[in-house]
Parts: sequence; C-alpha cells; structure tokens
Amino acid sequence: MHTYSLGKLGAWIHEVVKVESPVHFEEMARRIADANGISKIGSRVRASITDALNYAIRTGLIKKKDEFLWHFEDHLPVIRDRSLLSPNSKKLILISDEEMNLAIIKIVESSIAIQPDNAVTLIAKLFGFARVTEDMRKHILQSIKKAVKSEIVKKDGEFLKLI
Repeated sequence: MHTYSLGKLGAWIHEVVKVESPVHFEEMARRIADANGISKIGSRVRASITDALNYAIRTGLIKKKDEFLWHFEDHLPVIRDRSLLSPNSKKLILISDEEMNLAIIKIVESSIAIQPDNAVTLIAKLFGFARVTEDMRKHILQSIKKAVKSEIVKKDGEFLKLI
C-alpha cells in the first residue's frame, strides 16, 4: 500500500466514505486493506492510509468528525443492519453518535414512552445484533444518556419520550 500515491489511496478512501458515510476510521482502513488482499493492518499500512486520509480531508473529498469519516455532502446517516457483517465490523464503537441517535429516536417514537433498559434490546435489534452483551448494554445506555443531555430525547420520570 505504501507504493500507491496519496491521490490513489485518497480516491479509494473517498469511495468507501461515499458509500458508507459515516464510517469509522478503522472500518474504512479494513475495507481498503481487504480490497488490496492485506489481512493485517500493520504500522506501515496504517501510516499510508492515515497520510491518504489527511490528503482526502485537505482536498475536500471527505470530512472527519472524531473517529468518523463523512462524505463532503453531509448526507444524513441511516440506521444500518449489521447482521450480515463480519464479527470485526459488528461493534457498537463503529456506529456514529448520529446513527445511534436515529435509532434511539425511532425506538422512543414507536413506543411513545419507554424505559431506557427496555429500549436497549430494541436499539440493538435495529442494528442487527441478535443478543445484547453487558458491554453493549452499557454502551447503549451511555448513548441514551448522551441523547438526553443533548436534548435529542427527554426523560420524563423513568421514561424516555420525544422532545
């Protein structure tokens, strides 16, 4: 990968981001490496991808917010089912706050009012997770707390409701 130009790698990054925006840096890097027959992302490959990412950002091909890469047109994210993805791609940390907030809103909206603990399993199912581990539960509950704090949903007693 280190033999490809920044422009070529930047164009590949742009293509991944265009299709999957918002996409976590690690997921994009895995997609690029897989497409090049690279099974492990070592320091040399990571450095090449990082340099190309910085090039793509500088040239306006993509935007970066925290660890997530966005298409320059700022399309609204959609809730994506990850049930058919590889285990490496089925992690909650690879889901942007914006996509998680959409799932929270959808579950609260369809329930009228719901307790956070009851919302966890339904949110996980929207993303294609068949079961919820304790770590997943904690992550989703933390996301719900952030959504309440950001006034995306409100807490009325023990229940989540739309604002």
